[in-house]
Amino acid sequence: MMEMLCARRAMLRPFHPLTRNICQQFYRWPTIAATAKNSLDMHYHLLGYIYTPFHKSCLDSSPLLS
Repeated sequence: MMEMLCARRAMLRPFHPLTRNICQQFYRWPTIAATAKNSLDMHYHLLGYIYTPFHKSCLDSSPLLS
């Protein structure tokens, strides 16, 4: 049960950049460690795409989604 919960949280991590991943025990299960590594890679690739609209919106008060 805990393994599945950690896997789900690891997979959702890239799409919620402002939240922490509560389950930090990725090393306990090899499959979860691989999932966490892939999701962290995706997270760092998406950072520019996620934060740029927020930054632009703060600078010129434009809508976040247009």
